[in-house]
Amino acid sequence: MASGSSIRSLGGDVSLEAATGLKVADIDARGTRGAPGLVNPESTKGTISDANRDTAIDIYASGVTMKGPGPKAGSGDVLEIGAHVVRITPPSGSVLRESGGDGKSYFSVLQGSSLYQAMVVVGPVTRVTTNVETYLSRMTESELSFSSGQSIKRGSQVNYWSETIDL
Repeated sequence: MASGSSIRSLGGDVSLEAATGLKVADIDARGTRGAPGLVNPESTKGTISDANRDTAIDIYASGVTMKGPGPKAGSGDVLEIGAHVVRITPPSGSVLRESGGDGKSYFSVLQGSSLYQAMVVVGPVTRVTTNVETYLSRMTESELSFSSGQSIKRGSQVNYWSETIDL
């Protein structure tokens, strides 16, 4: 995508596949009525990065599955995501998560001695290692409310990562 360009799916799913790198500017899969869609950026060679090189959210969706490497740490090209659930599938390496005091979650991939930024997620998020769509279909209304930042009632269960927290 070129800097400044956008895709609006009105709740539909968006899949982007590239062979030599993928730059994402603005993808909005939020529905005007109903559930937001899923966004799946994939690059078989090259990085998946922010075309605008800014800190604005690049992808709005209920879930994002990123297949491919992000940019080198410190490059300023990392994708900013607004989603409840994310899955990061790098070609190799270990996925790391850091929670910032700014309410964002920073996901990176460590490959040997090299560190790559996968994405920055704004707001509460769950990282899964299985299919995002399957995970979202099993979430209860309370869990979706929790993920969206709304309050939940005592007695609800929230599946956060692989743990269940009784409230």
